[in-house]
Amino acid sequence: MDETKARREITFSTAGIPGLHATFTHEKAVWMAAPVGKARDLFYRAHELADYAREAQRALSLVVGRHPEMYPELRPVLVLLEKAAARVPWGTALDQEIAAREAARAAEKANRKRLPKFTH
Repeated sequence: MDETKARREITFSTAGIPGLHATFTHEKAVWMAAPVGKARDLFYRAHELADYAREAQRALSLVVGRHPEMYPELRPVLVLLEKAAARVPWGTALDQEIAAREAARAAEKANRKRLPKFTH
């Protein structure tokens, strides 16, 4: 895994909820940093809402199957529910990314311990 490292100036502020998130400026844009646990909870909540949208879409599709004459009126709702039901594996991807970084750090640390130490 090749990484490009660059030095950037990041300024944190005390805005936000202490202990839950903080804002910072990076490349002239305001960003929000949050603990991994909170971010993961938000991602899983988004998945849960997408699941609800998928279930609502399925239920409305069954209604349209029984009453095809209702389709023209329900079509916009079905289209919106289809968009809302699209899921992205944020939580899983975040967990995998964190695990990969921790493994890389552990491997780097192990390699440093194996190298001979030179003193002056």
